[in-house]
Amino acid sequence: MNRLTRGAILLAAFATVDASASTWGAQTTITGYYVYDSGAAFITTANNQNPDNCATSAYLYLNTTAPNFGAIWATVISAQATGSTVTVYYNGCNSSGYPLVSAVVVPHIW
Repeated sequence: MNRLTRGAILLAAFATVDASASTWGAQTTITGYYVYDSGAAFITTANNQNPDNCATSAYLYLNTTAPNFGAIWATVISAQATGSTVTVYYNGCNSSGYPLVSAVVVPHIW
């Protein structure tokens, strides 16, 4: 296989990778949180965003199997209870088409 062919194959492989925005959202407040016995966890904010054009942004999904889910969930509950402003980190879409949130921060602690 010559260099040109290898280069074309590599380029094609990278072109098919699903890109995600992986970005911090605007400051907002948490308006609701939902956890189900199936293991799914969602939040809603005053300004749900959808940087990856997921199928729906009515709810924002948190991965309950992530190593630090407990800490993120504690931040969600505390921020909602106190009305604190938060910023969420959007990291693609989950398999059901909801924006995936992989971090929730209370900006005043930075």
